[in-house]
Amino acid sequence: MIQIKMNPFNTIQFSKDNDMFCKFRGFDLYTNRNEVKFRGKNFKRIKEILEKKVLYAAEFYKFNDILDCGFAVDDSINLDNKLNKEILGIIYSEKTKKYICSVSRCYDENDIREHLMWTHYANNHYGVRIDFELNTNKMAKIEYFMDNVEYIDGFKLLDIHRCNRNYINTILMYKHKVWEYENEYRIIVDKKEYRKIPITIKRVVIGRGFYKNKTLETNKGKKIIDSIAEQLKTFLKDESVKIYYYESRYSNIPIELEF
Repeated sequence: MIQIKMNPFNTIQFSKDNDMFCKFRGFDLYTNRNEVKFRGKNFKRIKEILEKKVLYAAEFYKFNDILDCGFAVDDSINLDNKLNKEILGIIYSEKTKKYICSVSRCYDENDIREHLMWTHYANNHYGVRIDFELNTNKMAKIEYFMDNVEYIDGFKLLDIHRCNRNYINTILMYKHKVWEYENEYRIIVDKKEYRKIPITIKRVVIGRGFYKNKTLETNKGKKIIDSIAEQLKTFLKDESVKIYYYESRYSNIPIELEF
């Protein structure tokens, strides 16, 4: 039986202090799309993030991109060879033991890629963007690997004969260029008990979806936003975390909501 040597984690430090990240989440809506189901499945996920100040790390095979975390091998490698098959099996097994938390680095206010994130991950602007920092104080006793995702054409070429734990972690940091708009950053842990990543929430931004037109529609959209904000505040239980919203469907810069 072959064994791939698994070296201790090489913890990658932040590029600077207080790096800001964001997570997009969509609401559950009633059929008229003007009311939020505060007890829906998606809203429960938002509630957990805001109440417990944690993000969830998942196995790679649960990602929405079925090609994520794949790799290629050189054409000279005989994949029918028993030894190589065994190595590939071990690599796959080690990948399944990884728990990956995917977040986005905060976008500039006018970055059009953020619009895609609202559309794809926050129910087409019927949701929230949660801005946060990683709580490194609570992560101090956790072994973790973290870095920016690198976007490439095709798959990363892998030398299957020199794999170790960090090499496999590195493979999990590559995605196809089509996903580049996600501006993704990943935190990887090996132990299931550490799959909830602690964060410090800085602000929550409510999406633009409740405005059907450019204006506030006689304040109807604003009333919906106010009710959502009140619910979010009960989850946060932290007055230092501000709630932001957009004044209209086409506003670029969110403003703080006054209570």
